[in-house]
Amino acid sequence: MTEAARTLRGLGASPGVAHGRLKVLARGDTLGATALADTYVLCTEDPTFCELASIQSAAALVLLQAGATAEGAIVARTFGKPCVVGFPELRVIVKATGNSLVTRDGIAFPDGTEVHIDAGRGLLIFG
Repeated sequence: MTEAARTLRGLGASPGVAHGRLKVLARGDTLGATALADTYVLCTEDPTFCELASIQSAAALVLLQAGATAEGAIVARTFGKPCVVGFPELRVIVKATGNSLVTRDGIAFPDGTEVHIDAGRGLLIFG
């Protein structure tokens, strides 16, 4: 996979750099206590305050369909968590084996994929 396919540019909504394992939440999903044990980067379409504990314990936050003034971005700034927003080229796919992020080109990044966030530059880097 090329470097360009592994690096996506969005908008930094809360500054900072972080890395961890991808945890993809589909709309309406919540994290169980066992999922909070590892360092993870929470990725979701539209988080609301009901995921407050998930955001607080995450290394960083990726909001696919939101902007810098979305509730999740505001909460990330409140907790000092790096946050990048605005990735219309990604969509969440739900399967029995777990959730994945899929690009327009059909490249899938399942839960557990190592990701790096550079919110100052608006970057989401897979691998």
